[in-house]
Amino acid sequence: MVRYCPGCGRSIPLDARLCPYCGKMIPAYDRVITNEFPEKKKDKTALIIVAVVVLVLIVPIAIAATTYVYVTGMISPPPSDAGNAGVTCAKTSGDLLKVTLASGGQNYNNGYSNFAIYVDGSFVEGLENIGYWNIGEQIMIGSSNTGGYKVSGNPLSTGEYDVTVSIMDSIVFDGVVKIY
Repeated sequence: MVRYCPGCGRSIPLDARLCPYCGKMIPAYDRVITNEFPEKKKDKTALIIVAVVVLVLIVPIAIAATTYVYVTGMISPPPSDAGNAGVTCAKTSGDLLKVTLASGGQNYNNGYSNFAIYVDGSFVEGLENIGYWNIGEQIMIGSSNTGGYKVSGNPLSTGEYDVTVSIMDSIVFDGVVKIY
């Protein structure tokens, strides 16, 4: 604590009866002025309430909203060059795998020339002979005299086949096809 002279305003010792600077008598009942204030205890109740509200209400709502948007497809990756091209893949008679271009994507322009088909991770040879793959056209994989494009001379036996189809470097079909 610091005490000040009521006459000259200078700082004086706490027990002084006279000001050492101006000589004014300092009464014993004179106010003591200090630069030190008692420290207030901070009430953290409001901060705790806000933290609880955020943790209990806002965080689960944000997680639920993010999950909903992701699951429903509201947020999706930017469209690829193939856009939303659609391909169906099924078994036909004669142990052939039939891959059909069902729909064209945003950059479809009278067929696709940049496409690839993989069966069990192996590139299907002979696709370059097809030229442009148009909507509704079927590519038959295996060996048969059935219509459509025929590629790969090996007949497919009974079993499951992992089939991947990419158009313009975008995967448009990736699934398992069973041949019974």
